[in-house]
Amino acid sequence: MAKDNLTFFTSLAVVFLFTMMLCTEAHSNTNTVTSNTVSGTVTTVDKTPPTASAPPFSVMQNDSCAIPASIGIQSQVFGIATAKTFEDVDCSKRKYAKLLYQFGMKIAAVNVLCTDPIVFKSMMRSGSPCPAGNGLIGQEAQDYWDANPEERPDYEEWKKTKIDVPKEEKAVDNDGIKNFALMALSMLLIL
Repeated sequence: MAKDNLTFFTSLAVVFLFTMMLCTEAHSNTNTVTSNTVSGTVTTVDKTPPTASAPPFSVMQNDSCAIPASIGIQSQVFGIATAKTFEDVDCSKRKYAKLLYQFGMKIAAVNVLCTDPIVFKSMMRSGSPCPAGNGLIGQEAQDYWDANPEERPDYEEWKKTKIDVPKEEKAVDNDGIKNFALMALSMLLIL
């Protein structure tokens, strides 16, 4: 029920913004310059629209796992700009593994990398299973992963290959599309 409400209000907001963009008259700030000359009066009108510029945002380190992003949006009346950083999780894992390796903790470094399903599968395929349990390596680690497959990082994918479970057919949810269509039709009737 909450998902339907969220879909309805999101659709309502999109239609409202779309309608506002189409139905508003655009006026720009004007600068009028008048000058008198011998042959007559010359009037120059400079129509400059307002702008919102996204703030320049950068990370000032070469060794950072932060990804900067900024955006600016401007309408005829209102403008907004913002910026944020996002953490690259894979980059952080590599940095942690590098740091652990430099401290001489090689098994811990490999274990950090093995939390990624791609690395885990490649280690298993190469015959060098990821460390498991309390520092188990080699054949002991392989036996641990065989006995406790639910702890594998790629468990969902592994489960599909090991167990033939009949696939459930997913019902298509068209309620969001219906709500959006009804809302758009009602907005057209109101106009």
